[in-house]
Amino acid sequence: MKKVFRRKKGMRGRPVHWGFCLLLLLGFTAGLAVNAGAQEEYIPQHPNVADLTFGEGRTKTVVIRLLNMTPYNITADPLPQLAGYTNTNRGTKKSFMVAPLGIPTVMPGLKGTWTFDNVTDLHVFTPSTENVGLHPYNFVVSWDDQGGYVTDSALTWTVHDVYSSAHGITKDVPLRFWITREKSGNALLGDVFAIITQTIKAAVSLIADPANPLVWVETFTAAKEIAEMGEEAFEAANESADGDKMYFSAYPIPETCLGSNCASLQTITPSDSGETTDAVDAQWASTTGSVSSELVVTTQVLRGKLDASPNKTHGWFDMKVPIVSVTVFTPEQYVIAKTSAAVASGKHVLAQQLKPLVGTRDLSRYTQFAFIYKSLNPSQHRTLREAVEAFRLGEPLRMQQVVLIQKLIAALEKGQTKLSPSNR
Repeated sequence: MKKVFRRKKGMRGRPVHWGFCLLLLLGFTAGLAVNAGAQEEYIPQHPNVADLTFGEGRTKTVVIRLLNMTPYNITADPLPQLAGYTNTNRGTKKSFMVAPLGIPTVMPGLKGTWTFDNVTDLHVFTPSTENVGLHPYNFVVSWDDQGGYVTDSALTWTVHDVYSSAHGITKDVPLRFWITREKSGNALLGDVFAIITQTIKAAVSLIADPANPLVWVETFTAAKEIAEMGEEAFEAANESADGDKMYFSAYPIPETCLGSNCASLQTITPSDSGETTDAVDAQWASTTGSVSSELVVTTQVLRGKLDASPNKTHGWFDMKVPIVSVTVFTPEQYVIAKTSAAVASGKHVLAQQLKPLVGTRDLSRYTQFAFIYKSLNPSQHRTLREAVEAFRLGEPLRMQQVVLIQKLIAALEKGQTKLSPSNR
């Protein structure tokens, strides 16, 4: 993978146990232009496993929605070097991305508590039910590629003080959205969107008051459309092969990028086709550094449809502009929510046994599961994720998966925070 990389400094040692106070401020920097010069550490090669594609349309505009489900504050990076790209005059031949209404500058982390467990010697964060102001931050990005297609244009933020239990340290982690305009002849597929929607809803339901649901959730996840159309019909409707394409990807910058490590960006949920489709959940392997693997970033694309009328008088015949939804999670938070979503409809006997243990709003149960998950080794992480996929798809479990799930159920039922030594 082609790259340019610069190492970040560490921040400080173990974090203080705290609950973040949400300050719901949405800051915009008007007329902010976005360009490849905004980031110098790492330039990805396209397409990669996190790249999602959609048709450009006549509007040359995409709506982006960013949701922070972590305990960490996310802030926009200062971009004084981009002052020359704030010119929105479309009469000259330029190639750059522009956020005409600005981008969100402060996205507070969730309120909650950090808990230390003497058995596992680990800290985990448990969100509280007081996060009633949780909401996505929305903005618009447009592009001008009269001077040639935009390539490696980046929106840049920093996720602050991300904690690594394995190393007992916190570091700032750069978060990047890459937008690349290239002609792509590949069909635009869809098959992962629904499971990520279910996972986000499961994660939000843990901290939301059922009597006062967060009204944006249905829109953010397209849950209403999926419920009305059914998953298969929704995914089919979200496929398209019209027009020139553009790539969009969102993930953290790895701390180290040497040799094969540069290719270790992984997807948690595989698509049926083996290719990226209309949604992706991306995470760096632990070999890329101590904290870059401590975030999972999901991206979902609602693709607009090109004008099908004879006169093509509108950019989109159904007036639907492409919408990209990005959510940032901690790994344990994402896996717990995805497990809850998968076993909710799972028919396997072990899924039914696991359902009352993870499909609950009992935050103490969440904390227990989080300790168990963080205490697993990489091989066990992989086995658990594969078992959850098997539950979701209604496939039989392999013996290794059966053994791990049985031990997980036993540990949860007994109130343990790690599996027994015999399973290590």
